Amino acid sequence: MKKLFLIFFTALIAIAAFSENIAFLSTIDGKIIDGYAINYDELMGEYYNNIYNMLSQNQDSSDYDVYFNSVTNEYYTLEGLVDFLVIEKYISDSGKTLDKNALSEQALVEVQKYKANQNSWNSILSIFEKEEYFTEFMKGLVIKQTAVQLVRDDFETYDKDDFKSYLEANFNDIKNQYSQVQASHILVSTEASAVEIKKEIENGDISFEEAAKKYSIDSGSGKNGGDLDWFTKSQMVEEFGNAAFDAEVGIITEPVKSQYGYHLILVKDKKIYNTIEDIIDDSEVYNEVENNFKSYNLSKWFENYRKNYSFVIDSESLKLEQKIINSANIFNKLDLEKEYSEKINEESSEDFMIAYAGLADYAINFYNESVNDLKRYQEIKNNYGEYVSMDPDELENEINGISQDATGEEADKDSALKDLYYFKQVYSPDELENPENYLSDYQVNLNRVNDKRKEVLTKLYDLSGESLNVLIKLYNYYSDDPNVLFLYSSAYYNYLKSSLVSNDIGNNAVAEIKVLKDTFKQLSETEGLNPEYKQKALNIVNEISQIIRED
Repeated sequence: MKKLFLIFFTALIAIAAFSENIAFLSTIDGKIIDGYAINYDELMGEYYNNIYNMLSQNQDSSDYDVYFNSVTNEYYTLEGLVDFLVIEKYISDSGKTLDKNALSEQALVEVQKYKANQNSWNSILSIFEKEEYFTEFMKGLVIKQTAVQLVRDDFETYDKDDFKSYLEANFNDIKNQYSQVQASHILVSTEASAVEIKKEIENGDISFEEAAKKYSIDSGSGKNGGDLDWFTKSQMVEEFGNAAFDAEVGIITEPVKSQYGYHLILVKDKKIYNTIEDIIDDSEVYNEVENNFKSYNLSKWFENYRKNYSFVIDSESLKLEQKIINSANIFNKLDLEKEYSEKINEESSEDFMIAYAGLADYAINFYNESVNDLKRYQEIKNNYGEYVSMDPDELENEINGISQDATGEEADKDSALKDLYYFKQVYSPDELENPENYLSDYQVNLNRVNDKRKEVLTKLYDLSGESLNVLIKLYNYYSDDPNVLFLYSSAYYNYLKSSLVSNDIGNNAVAEIKVLKDTFKQLSETEGLNPEYKQKALNIVNEISQIIRED
């Protein structure tokens, strides 16, 4: 009996280890459809893959805050996974077979191959964080590839008249996408230089290729005689692309000015699709356009089919994010903030608080702007009361009557009337009739949300393992709080301390550490500082004295 109980208990542990389902496919009215769910590990595997691709492919992502955008990104990732549940449902309803168990086994074989190479495996774990996340991602990848192909097979045949209509409707885009020229160029700094070089070539003193090698400041193509190979118009800056496509084959263009300098362009050949027949005659382009048409039909079909389904979320943070994203306007978001600010407590998850922090940002921006606007309106009302009763059209006439070069009192009046015109467009008559009442209400709400956001960010700082992202946001918003200032200064001090090599520190580092010493000394004497932080501040003051060798 004891042995049997142990086996049963072990089985329970194995079952409990499975990732919990976080979303379910449903009908439009919210009825869950059995057998179609997304588990947490699957969501996180897809999420980390998306984040990795976004950061590695986007050069402008260095300032992107992954932490505070995490719940938003998780939600959009979830929507994408639901789309594939819809595809799986279509496959099942069509009587086709999608053997997810067999496909999952294939994925596990691939996972084991990655694990066999420790370096590769370490790289994968640095992206996906957990083996479970990567494993579920690989399973999903193999299943999705097979599912998409099964659906795509239904669109291999098509109506020829529909394809012709597609070609006619999209001809200009197709023409611009596939038309190419083969050309060489010489790039120089001045128009005069370009003119002289063109004369040299036309006089037979030097060939175009030799001139490119000798004169072109485009070192990449210059060493190859100016050769740019084949290119489409959109691959080049506008001036260059237009000139190249307008040029005659074999005739050097006049100097063409672009942001890089002056170009001499020699077009060697062209592939221009002037008619639909030209596209049909080029089998390579035709096949690609045909595949695009099939994809277009598939996308159009899926867009309509997807409307038959929805999904149900079993996650408080993602439910909140869904409501935020689907909010029709800022006033919906303000209502949400009031509702969910009361739900934040010590038991709230990190993701839930991240979602709320974003919602609080919306609310604070609104209340802060409203407070400032209504204060400004009161100021205008006191100084330019005769204009307050005017409607927007009358105000616009008054504004147009003021010179754009106005200075002094006229410039102040212009600014006031423009602000008044804006307020008339944005605020209700009642808000402008009784600004004091609304101003008081907005200020109360601004203080309330500010306090709640500060509380949430402080909790997130602890939950995130003292994340620098959270600390910076705390400091940006609440640097006047001595406890926040202490945390920020401590992090900066630790950064400076970790960069020191023995006693060899530069003058700048010494100066910064001395400033920090003064900051910690002042903090230790500040009444509002947490007692624990006070003692730490004093300890740091003593430590800094030793580092910079002060008696």
